[in-house]
Amino acid sequence: MTSLQIAHCFAYYLPQFHVIPENEAWWGKGFTEWTKVEHAKQFHPRQVILTPGELGWYSLDDPTIIERQCELAREHSIDTFAFWHYWFDDGDLLLDKPAERLLKSDLNVEFCMAWANHDWIKRSTNQVLRQQRYSKDPAAHFRYLEPFFHDRRYRRINGRPVLFIFSPHAHPYLESYVEDMQKHAQRSGFPGLCFVFDNVRPKSDLYHLCDWTLRSGMPLKFERPIKRFIRKKLNLLGGSEGPHIADYADCVSHMRRKTPTNARELPVVFPGWDTSIRHGARGQVLVGNSPDLFGLSLDAYQQALSSRDLCDRMMVIKSWNEWAEGNVMEPSAEFGRGHLEAFRQRFEILRDQEQQSAGSVSFGQQVL
Repeated sequence: MTSLQIAHCFAYYLPQFHVIPENEAWWGKGFTEWTKVEHAKQFHPRQVILTPGELGWYSLDDPTIIERQCELAREHSIDTFAFWHYWFDDGDLLLDKPAERLLKSDLNVEFCMAWANHDWIKRSTNQVLRQQRYSKDPAAHFRYLEPFFHDRRYRRINGRPVLFIFSPHAHPYLESYVEDMQKHAQRSGFPGLCFVFDNVRPKSDLYHLCDWTLRSGMPLKFERPIKRFIRKKLNLLGGSEGPHIADYADCVSHMRRKTPTNARELPVVFPGWDTSIRHGARGQVLVGNSPDLFGLSLDAYQQALSSRDLCDRMMVIKSWNEWAEGNVMEPSAEFGRGHLEAFRQRFEILRDQEQQSAGSVSFGQQVL
């Protein structure tokens, strides 16, 4: 199988693998992401609850774990971890210590930040644990991020630090936020920031504020409401309504038909999905996941990216290590390195010197 050269591959990275006081207060002593995995319930006979492979049940209190993860990622054509960044305004943060430790270290890890700008909610009670707030002045947010932006390992494209925003539509002052952050970046010595927007609605008016949006072919709802209604009435899952169930193979077929054609849309690929691990019966589960089917979904994205200029070939994986949501690229006990190998067979990251010769990233006539 011939691999396709790409400029970058970002993988969302969850830092919830260490104990913090807030999570212990909300969920119990010693809580981490692994707690959800250890207590996960199987709702369907074809549902596979993934458990850790060669890296074990790690703790990010050991910063060398991130370096080992990054080595594995680079070996398999993933060059950037997009750390989920929980900034609730005015210096109010959660799960910030792994990235801060990385910043102070000399570990060989290439990364960027992905602002997860949403409330933290306890689904079982609909309790808001931490509310997302928005300031009209983003100066404090930039000051926090500025040392990361200047770190030699931070992903920059044409000199501009990359910043993902998970839910741009939720930001009430988004336009002024982007404009002010660009000005702060220029005053800090950068040409500007490179914004990537996730969860952008179709026909959105936000495209002028960002460099790229993310495009996933995966359907947002796995079951039609009538099927959920029937399942609930018939008590098909042991007398109680269970999670939404769908077949991963069906989603792969859907994704293969929905590959992005616009160079400003970065494709997003999913190695799997199972939010019942985190949310129980309120979750969504794709059953029948396998490295082979994941590879089949990648074939269509490889073909779609092959028509773009080399410097425009970028993609996003959701995710590297979201174990309690069942989307995991790092090795598992069930599949080993299977998903990583499927990705490496199809994509190859450009070396630094090739990046330089590839030139500026361009969208049509616009050169950035």
